[in-house]
Amino acid sequence: PNFITSPPMLIELLNYGFFQRALLAGMLMGILAPLIGIFFVARRQAFFADTLAHASLAGVAIGIVVGLESVWAAMVASLVAAVGMEWLRRHARLSGDAALALVLSGSLAFAVLLLSMTNSWNTQVLSYLFGSVTTVTWPDVYSMAGVALVVGGVLYMGRGVFFLATADARLAKVQGIAIEGYEAIFVMLAALVVAVGMRVVGALLVSALLVIPVLAANMWKKGFWQTMGIGVVYGVFSVVIGLFSSAIIDTPTGATIVLTSLVLFGVTSFVQK
Repeated sequence: PNFITSPPMLIELLNYGFFQRALLAGMLMGILAPLIGIFFVARRQAFFADTLAHASLAGVAIGIVVGLESVWAAMVASLVAAVGMEWLRRHARLSGDAALALVLSGSLAFAVLLLSMTNSWNTQVLSYLFGSVTTVTWPDVYSMAGVALVVGGVLYMGRGVFFLATADARLAKVQGIAIEGYEAIFVMLAALVVAVGMRVVGALLVSALLVIPVLAANMWKKGFWQTMGIGVVYGVFSVVIGLFSSAIIDTPTGATIVLTSLVLFGVTSFVQK
């Protein structure tokens, strides 16, 4: 979906209520994505978020069919998928990649089948596939703000354990830390972030916003928490520039945001070289 048909002045955009909501929601996602994404990158699990995004589509499909709020249905589906992947990895003795592939393909097939059988394909489904930040409502913004507070608070309180579990899980176990519990908490936080991020960039692109700003921040070769901070700056900058660029040149917002982050990644790579 596009903003408007004629390119407005940048200042005039801020007078539109839909753009104010889009800007707030996008900035919240720009903060949330690197907070979770840096752990995915450090663990070399970049496709974990992509799997959660596809799994949340199953929740969107169920919500549309039974008349539930799609955002909350997507959150529940993401949480179930996250817990299911952890269970498969530990109890079914599947490798991480195998568990990801199993959940991704199964949830996507279920969503497509359910929507096709009920003839429920509509613009709402497309907005969750490709993002529709211009249709974000104030309750959506409040939901994202709540998720941001929860994720930020949990990561801050458990920052030492989360970092140790990411850097050296074996050392954490030797020190007697119940790492399984913290990993379960982390995947649930990731599921929430992915579910709310679908409204901004869509299920097909949300993993890019989690990963690309962190990859760009890594090029500065700073410490873990400094890299997280730089990644947040990159994420917010990508969203803001992407939103304004989308409004001016009349392009899909989610794709423009992701391409903006790719440009920032390229510029950072050039500067570092």
